Amino acid sequence: MKFLNQELKLKNGLLLKLCPYEHAHSFTIALFIKGGCWMETRSQKGITHLLEHLCFRRCAGMNQRDFYQRIEKIGGFLRGSTRRDHIVFELSVHPQYALEAAGILRDLFAPNQWTKTDIRLEKQVVLKEIENRVPLFSDQQICAFFDFSTDGLFLSGTKSKVEKVTKQKLEQWKETIFKPESSCVIVCGKWEEEEDKKIQELFSAIPCSASQACKKEMGQPRSFLNRTAGNDRIYLEDYQTAMIGLTFDLDRSKVTYAEAELLVNLLAAGLSAPMVMRFREELGILESIPAQCVFYSFGGKMSFEMEVNPNDIECLFEQLAQFFSKEKITMDDFQCAKTFFTKTQYRLLDRPDEYVYLLGERTFVTGEQFTSVESFIRQYENITYERICETAEEIFQGSNLVVTASTTHNMAEYVKQKIKQFRKNI
Repeated sequence: MKFLNQELKLKNGLLLKLCPYEHAHSFTIALFIKGGCWMETRSQKGITHLLEHLCFRRCAGMNQRDFYQRIEKIGGFLRGSTRRDHIVFELSVHPQYALEAAGILRDLFAPNQWTKTDIRLEKQVVLKEIENRVPLFSDQQICAFFDFSTDGLFLSGTKSKVEKVTKQKLEQWKETIFKPESSCVIVCGKWEEEEDKKIQELFSAIPCSASQACKKEMGQPRSFLNRTAGNDRIYLEDYQTAMIGLTFDLDRSKVTYAEAELLVNLLAAGLSAPMVMRFREELGILESIPAQCVFYSFGGKMSFEMEVNPNDIECLFEQLAQFFSKEKITMDDFQCAKTFFTKTQYRLLDRPDEYVYLLGERTFVTGEQFTSVESFIRQYENITYERICETAEEIFQGSNLVVTASTTHNMAEYVKQKIKQFRKNI
């Protein structure tokens, strides 16, 4: 427990996590703000993403060029990202600029004093992103997982919705979500000991918001943990290959993030992962199997994505049914995955920038409990072979499953029947 995190609740409600790395040669600070996208209505979809962009314009009254130069003068690069359940800003600099970096993130809470020109120019940037956006099959999977509610729509919204956003709505929206009581600042890396108090003072000076923080939680999909064939979706595309997606609901009361993450990596990541060996090496029908698990406040999802020749669809579903209902996870497979999540994860002690993201997303956003890199790794060390087999049995059920497919019109009915058969076999 050499690198123990310190957690402070400031007087304005902001949560501050200090993670000193005395051996590090860099300083990273990140701001996580809960809320945003899942609070949007269908008519205002995309306003959070536009707001995140506009935070770089007229920050604390500075024009964009001056604000960028303020960051670059300390050798930094400020990154912003909009997720479904939070916004994050992150800045890494040399330790001598720790207080300057903290001041930059603190100023993101200040009124921006946008001009109409600022908003028009940033809308052009976002609209160009939307125009160049290539709809991905993974987006279709997400939409199906969320039962086609607003939570599953594109984070950046649509051209028509973004164009309708007004200056007044943006100012109101920032006031709604940029609240210290729904925010967390994570500091990781090296800084001078006497700067602890100065960092606390910087963020304590953010005034409490006039309106109450939103107490609404991100809503779970209507049929979460109670899926049927009615949740499956087939999209018609004129491609030579077919896309097949499997998304399993994750019940937080029965499966931990660590167990789900170890399991999905055991199955589909690594050169010797069983799904990789079967589908790529033995059968030669898949090039890769993108897979991941994501958790939200209500639960999570484990997804697999496969691009296959239409002639191999029957073989694919037959083999998948064996994986998710009959095949046993071997001890060797388990040990390979566990070694990665224990020994390899010690790289976090060398990467303050990685650790702030991990802490923010896993402890602040989704509510996990760990106080150091060592205690994080211990979650994986405590998982047994027997437990991972139980986890697989808990997750891989038809009541947790949404199947998404993208294929041609001529193949649609055939694929529908194969999905139906697959559901009976797991």
